[in-house]
Amino acid sequence: MPWCTHSEIRGISNQAQKIHDDIRHGHLLIHAHARDGHTTVVVGTYVHRGGKSVYLHGEDHLRQVADTFDSPAQALTAFESVHAAEMRPGPAPLTDTERATIAARSVFDVTTAKSEPSRPEPETVPVYLADAGDHDALLDSFLDAHGEFEKWRTWSDDTTHAIHESQTLRIERVHETPAHEPAWTVAAYETPVSDRAWVLTATGTTPAPVLQDLLAHLADGDGWDTRVGAPVDEKMVTAAAQPLSDAGWKHTVDGRWIR
Repeated sequence: MPWCTHSEIRGISNQAQKIHDDIRHGHLLIHAHARDGHTTVVVGTYVHRGGKSVYLHGEDHLRQVADTFDSPAQALTAFESVHAAEMRPGPAPLTDTERATIAARSVFDVTTAKSEPSRPEPETVPVYLADAGDHDALLDSFLDAHGEFEKWRTWSDDTTHAIHESQTLRIERVHETPAHEPAWTVAAYETPVSDRAWVLTATGTTPAPVLQDLLAHLADGDGWDTRVGAPVDEKMVTAAAQPLSDAGWKHTVDGRWIR
């Protein structure tokens, strides 16, 4: 293209690259191709852009739209009238430049894949084997979502207390504890000044999903009813443990303890 200015050359090359990308990504479907002297001509239709059909002339950086049509039938008829003897169905064979580009890209893709460390496939595990997660972030999220709990810090900042507005449910979170020592203590009271009705502890290795379910259950208000009722008997224990029994858990009675 010695007669073109630099700006015109860039414009022609940009148009050729856009046509190439449209074909490669399936936006421009090629119906037929033919040889026209020293170059290739093709006819195709855009999937979008109103479904316009185009007649393309040239190869590589010289490929350009030579004519447009309103329908594939109109385009194919015009194409066949000129190139009937050389006309072949489908896209034209790749040029030497296109083959060289694909080869270079494949080498780059393989090199990139080898340089990237392989990531382990995600593994689904039972909730009790899940990661401990960030307990402090879990507590902060719980307090943000439940304004009925007020946050208190001790003078040393080692412990955070979350106290319900009724003063009958208190959650203690010790931030730095050995793995298997209690990091959470939940205590319920019949009144704000009575003895504990019950207490629950959890270690720092307790899976975050378990703690999240526990906190959500406490927040709904029904999980810590401390009203005085009948003494706990075997029937009440069986009813309370029914979800565990349904999940295949077994329990044994050892004196005062149920395991």
